[in-house]
Amino acid sequence: MPAKSSQPYQPLLLRILHGITGLLAIAAIITAFWTYDTYDGRWGRIPLPKFPEIEGIHGTFGLWTLLVFPVFVVYAFNPLNLINAQ
Repeated sequence: MPAKSSQPYQPLLLRILHGITGLLAIAAIITAFWTYDTYDGRWGRIPLPKFPEIEGIHGTFGLWTLLVFPVFVVYAFNPLNLINAQ
């Protein structure tokens, strides 16, 4: 009986875009809490250093997430990719 070759289900570009979107979203969430901890902290704080530039870094991660995500969605839901995946 011949061995069946295993191939990844999703194309490489889809996996890369998914990973980038996930990492950027997680970084935006972490920096969002750090921004809250630096400027507000009414409902609790953790001992993070005061870093006023964190708001700009948070905005950068959020912007890049919003720029990469539409590319990921268009590629993921492209009808040609859905037909070729079957």
